[in-house]
Amino acid sequence: MASGKNVLEELKSGISVSETEIQKEFETTGNSWPNCFGSMLSVVKMYLGLPSVQGLLTVNQLTIALERSGKLTEELLKLRKKYPGKKKSPSKRSQQRLIKKLDVFAEDWDRF
Repeated sequence: MASGKNVLEELKSGISVSETEIQKEFETTGNSWPNCFGSMLSVVKMYLGLPSVQGLLTVNQLTIALERSGKLTEELLKLRKKYPGKKKSPSKRSQQRLIKKLDVFAEDWDRF
């Protein structure tokens, strides 16, 4: 079984390749871009729920990360309504902003 530190590193590594993973899913499935983004957001939220990850974060770090993932979930719900199908997606700029926000640990998160 992986140590907590390795699990946290896995999360951060997954976040760092999220753009590629979202694009792969979008190209190989019938999912809309928001749904592909939602897949990656679900992974981030799942990791944040692991006791082994929670034990490596301060209460403040965990609180901030959970608040940020919650805000992203709210944005995702709006995106799914606005872009329900695969034919139309958010602008590249909007996609980039959202992908950057997947890094719920970023110090400059509120700038995105």
